[in-house]
Parts: sequence; structure tokens; C-alpha cells
Amino acid sequence: MAQLTRRKHPGELNRLRAGVLGANDGIVSVAGILTGVAAATDNRTTILATAIAAVAAGAVSMGLGEFVSMAAQRDSERELIATGRMLTDDLARPWQAAAASAASFACGAALPLLAVLTTSARWRALVVAVATLAALSLTGVVSARLAGTRVGRSAARVVAGGAAAMALTWTVGHLTGVSGL
Repeated sequence: MAQLTRRKHPGELNRLRAGVLGANDGIVSVAGILTGVAAATDNRTTILATAIAAVAAGAVSMGLGEFVSMAAQRDSERELIATGRMLTDDLARPWQAAAASAASFACGAALPLLAVLTTSARWRALVVAVATLAALSLTGVVSARLAGTRVGRSAARVVAGGAAAMALTWTVGHLTGVSGL
């Protein structure tokens, strides 16, 4: 892929950041939750209900968090413009950022959700892990390319975090399922 030569506008970089963060959070959060639940039970209905709740709650949480953050930034920018300390009126757009974060979370969450729904109980944990780590590798590569940074380091960092999250939640789910809590 050719190196990007044009400079990105700060608002564009914020949207890219929010999109990558939302997708990664959707992938890791939902994969972690589903890995933990699948370690505790092989009941497909329980796993599906958990998945749907995780996607809905995560998308709302990401969207709301991004909205609150960007609204505070916009308020600060308005104050700076009013006092003459900021010359541009290119303000933060909280609703746009919220929608992007929520949508990217849901898109990221779709992969582990599909993996868990289309796989037998015997292979579920492995398929979810492989699909999740592959998706995280891709978001790491895309993120690095967009930022003009080192691909290997970016992908490795995201994959390591996702692997750690799934290992932890699988352990918790397994211990919970075995102990009957």
C-alpha cells in the first residue's frame, strides 16, 4: 500500500481514531464476553442472549462516551472562540463521533458474534479466538497504515491485548462454570 502523502485534518484523524477504537473495542469486548460465557456453558440460547446484550450495551456505551467527550471538547472550543483564543469555527461534532463509535463497535462485534453462532460447541472457543485475532491483526494494520506508523508493532500490540482479554475471560468463565456460581 502506498504511503499516504496528504496531511489529514484533525477532525478526520479524530474520526479515524474513533472508528478504529470502536472496532477494536467491539472485537475485544464481545469476543472476551463470548469466550467467557462459552467456557461456562455450551447453551446456544444463553450465548446468543449474552452476545446481543453485549453488542447493544457496548455500542451504546461507546457512542455515549464519544458523545460526552466530543461535546465537552466542542464546549471548550466555543469558549476559546468567544474569548479570541481560537480562530477557527471548525468545531467538534459530538453526534457524528457518537454514531461512528457506536457503528464501528457493532461492526467489530459482528465477527466474534458470527463465529460463535456458526460454530459447534466443540470448536467454538478456538474459532472465536482465531477469528478475533485475525480481525485485530487487520485493524492493527489498517490503523498503522492510516497513521503512517510501523505495521508490525501496531498489529502485535492489538493482538496481544485481545489475546490477553480472551485468556482472562475464558479462565473466569471456566472457573465460574465449574464452580456453579
